[in-house]
Amino acid sequence: MKVLLIVAGVLVAGGAFLMGGWLVRSGDADGTDGAQAPDASATLATAIDPEYARWEFLRRPLVVPRDVTGGACPAGAGSLAGEGLDHWTGGEHVYIASGREGRMSYVTRAGDWAVIGGQKAAFLVAPGVAGEALVRGISASGGHPVRFGDGPSPAEEFRLGLEATEWAEGLPEGSRLYVTFIRFEAPGCYVIQVDGLEFQDVIVIEVSKEQ
Repeated sequence: MKVLLIVAGVLVAGGAFLMGGWLVRSGDADGTDGAQAPDASATLATAIDPEYARWEFLRRPLVVPRDVTGGACPAGAGSLAGEGLDHWTGGEHVYIASGREGRMSYVTRAGDWAVIGGQKAAFLVAPGVAGEALVRGISASGGHPVRFGDGPSPAEEFRLGLEATEWAEGLPEGSRLYVTFIRFEAPGCYVIQVDGLEFQDVIVIEVSKEQ
């Protein structure tokens, strides 16, 4: 029986194709057809970033909800109540400062940001949420990964460690704040997925290019 096997990877032969940063390949459920070769991209990533392998336990498959794949973008689900925090969008555990109704914009400029634009982004881990979390994202079409950080080749994930990296007045006691650049290749509807040890939050945002 043929099944779809989804792993991180690059374009290969044998009926495999790359879609939104994920390798989709047909193979038999019993493993007799299309056996997996060592993941060269993961090996290279580990060589460049020694911490890469340690976060593997949080790299769950990216999920695009059905209501995101067609029609209007259902951005802005969820908010964190509190003075000055009404524009934080998220689930129960992690929130992103996304402006009104889950809408964000990005800018491009000469140099490293000419192709992949971006803006500053803040992530807030709610009080009482313990442990590390991994932030990744993808466009609703599956064609554009969300990237994080500065430079010409920003990472496709942002790691929320055990300790906050930033502090701001007025945040809920016990919350953790992290700030980075969030980068986009094109405008559209995007899914931000946050994976923790015991939770998964899916945040939908609508992104436009600032003129």
